[in-house]
Amino acid sequence: MSDHGAEIIELLERRVSLLRALARQFIDARGEFIAMDLDAMYSRMAGQEELCRQIGAIDARIAALRKSSVRASAESAERLRRTLGEMNDAQAEVRRLNQTHAAYLRRCGRTLDLFSKFFGSRALTYAPALRRPAVAVEGSR
Repeated sequence: MSDHGAEIIELLERRVSLLRALARQFIDARGEFIAMDLDAMYSRMAGQEELCRQIGAIDARIAALRKSSVRASAESAERLRRTLGEMNDAQAEVRRLNQTHAAYLRRCGRTLDLFSKFFGSRALTYAPALRRPAVAVEGSR
């Protein structure tokens, strides 16, 4: 196999590992949603964005390498088929988890909207007490 073919397979394998890491990020985010831990959610989203940037960079490199002609041995072709199968499985898992994650975000948004409306309608009920100037009573000095 040419150097480009081996590099493509290595990039695809790296892409599979990044997709699995992204899937793990989605799974691990569930606890943060349950706990409504906003700081952890934002931190997790930053990690997800970084993984997506890395996947995008790999995709760009693969696209550039595909323009050159690549010949593969039977062994390399089998490794490529196996890697592509793993990548398809990882992509399907990330797609499923992404849909679940999006549903969590929608539900959290609805919950926050509900709380906002509830407390907004009770604004006067929970308003701070008015401060009145202290009145001096004669003979108390």
